[in-house]
Amino acid sequence: MLDCAWSLRWFAGRWIQWPYWPEVFRLGAKAGTALGDPGHQAALLRYLAVHHTIPQVDPEVELRAANEVLDYGFQSGWGAMYVGRALLRLGQPDEAIVSVSRSAEMFKADSELEAYSQSLGLLGECLCGAGRHAEALELYTEMYELTSDENSGMTPSVAALTRPHARGAIALCLSELGRHAEAIPAYIEALTLFEQFPVAPSKGRCMVRLAESLAAAGRIGESRQTYLRAAEVFEAVGDPEAAARLRGLASG
Repeated sequence: MLDCAWSLRWFAGRWIQWPYWPEVFRLGAKAGTALGDPGHQAALLRYLAVHHTIPQVDPEVELRAANEVLDYGFQSGWGAMYVGRALLRLGQPDEAIVSVSRSAEMFKADSELEAYSQSLGLLGECLCGAGRHAEALELYTEMYELTSDENSGMTPSVAALTRPHARGAIALCLSELGRHAEAIPAYIEALTLFEQFPVAPSKGRCMVRLAESLAAAGRIGESRQTYLRAAEVFEAVGDPEAAARLRGLASG
């Protein structure tokens, strides 16, 4: 079971909607315990924490899993990051900022650039949750520049997967700051970057935010068309309720 869970860890990120990932990684972590392998146990607990972020899972469970990771010093950067994620979902953005900032510092000090990039993204999300969009914009810009730098040392495939999320987050901050004229092309660029990957909810969310910025800029017709495109995405990923809501916005 340990080998099975470990071999599936990257594939899990490509099919996050599957509801049984928490069970896979929980059993893998238990196998690590039984085999006296605390390294793999801690790592699989980290993946368990990741997949407890799907909406229907109680964030208290995610927080307990993340705190277990912190019991292992060599996983403390990841543990601090996932503790922060859980705290954010529990409505405690200020506490989350402290925890994720600590993880970012650890990853940067160890030159773990891919992990550092992820921590920047989560820290930006925490800052947005606290209403600090200007500060979040700076972090997302750093994240985007890191993923766009061919000499950064990041694995190209990881950088490519991260880049559209970073660009979309920049656009979101710009729109929250009322800078819709800048946000709209940033959203469009993010959606272009998403095209190289399978359809996912993140692409749909980016379309929804573009539609909102278009409406705020007075471009109502384009906004309605974008809501309809977003509805198609959510239909494709198995969320008919979201699709219906978006079609209602398009016709409203």
